[in-house]
Amino acid sequence: MFDTLDLPFMLLLAGGLIVLSLLGYLGWLLLQLRRQQRRDAAVQTQLDDSNQAQHEQRRKSIELIALAAIHGDCELSEACIRIKHLLDYYPGLAAEPEHRVIGEMYAEISSFATHDARQALTASERSAEDRARYRVQERYGNAFMACMQTLHARMRALEGSRYDFDTG
Repeated sequence: MFDTLDLPFMLLLAGGLIVLSLLGYLGWLLLQLRRQQRRDAAVQTQLDDSNQAQHEQRRKSIELIALAAIHGDCELSEACIRIKHLLDYYPGLAAEPEHRVIGEMYAEISSFATHDARQALTASERSAEDRARYRVQERYGNAFMACMQTLHARMRALEGSRYDFDTG
């Protein structure tokens, strides 16, 4: 039925079909990989844009809060709390010697009641906390104001910077 020459030809034909099938599958896998890479690049671009927008919002907030403290439009303790939370996103910046006063002052005022908890205090308790807060503000006032000056200038200088200006 089969000639002896037909067997090698059939094996060669079957091998060729297997190789072509594998090449087709490889092509399909490469196409899927390129599609995934394009999707990944689009997601990464969206993530970078989002990170940049958040960074710019934080940078601008720090700048404005520091300016408000400098101009006396914001109590030092409130500025301290707000800036401390924003600097949590930039631990390297917060750890710099000229900014350590923020953490030190925050450690002393963070236990004071705010918002609804403050409203729940009696008038005498609120007054006692206010006096304690004012003492902290007086003790750190000059150092904190100097810090606000440098922080304000630094945030202005960082306008338009990349969100990863401080990775550590």
